[in-house]
Amino acid sequence: MIRFCAFEDVEKLVRKYSGSMFCLIYPKLQNRKRSLDCIERVFTDYIDESPRLKSERAEQKWLVRRLRKHSGFNRLANTFSGGGLSPMELDFMLTSLRVYHKDEGNKPKKRRSDMITLAVVLVLAVIIAAGVWVGIKHYETDGASVQEKLNSMVSAKTFMIEEESP
Repeated sequence: MIRFCAFEDVEKLVRKYSGSMFCLIYPKLQNRKRSLDCIERVFTDYIDESPRLKSERAEQKWLVRRLRKHSGFNRLANTFSGGGLSPMELDFMLTSLRVYHKDEGNKPKKRRSDMITLAVVLVLAVIIAAGVWVGIKHYETDGASVQEKLNSMVSAKTFMIEEESP
C-alpha cells in the first residue's frame, strides 16, 4: 500500500524545522531567497516521497540530508544568529507547499510507473527463462543428432575440398 503524507504533517514539519534549517543554510548561501527556495525544495521532496520516518531524530536527519543535497554543501554549520524566517516568509512557504501538495505533489505517478516497469521486466525475465529452458530441453533431446549431422556435413565438405585441390 502506498502511503501519502497529509498536508498537516508537512505543515507541522515546516513550522518546527524551517527556522533551524534556515540558520543552517543561510551562512553558506548568503542569499535569503536562495536559502528559502532550497528549504522549500526539501519540503517538496518530502511531499513527493512521503518517507516513513519513525522518530523525530530520523526526521531531522532526513531533512538535513536533503538540505545538504539541495544546497550543494556537504557541511552545514549553525553560525547564523540573525533570526529565522519571518512570519510572512513562513506563510508564503506554507501557501506554496499547500498548492504544490494539492496540484502537483503527493501523486502516485512516479511510483505507479516504477511498478509497471518492474512488472514488464519480470514478465520479460520469465519469457526469456522459459525460452532458455525450452532451448536446453530441445538440445538435450534433438540437439545431439543435429550436431552429428552438422559434423558429418562439415567433414564431408572438408573431404571434398581436399580431393579437389591438387
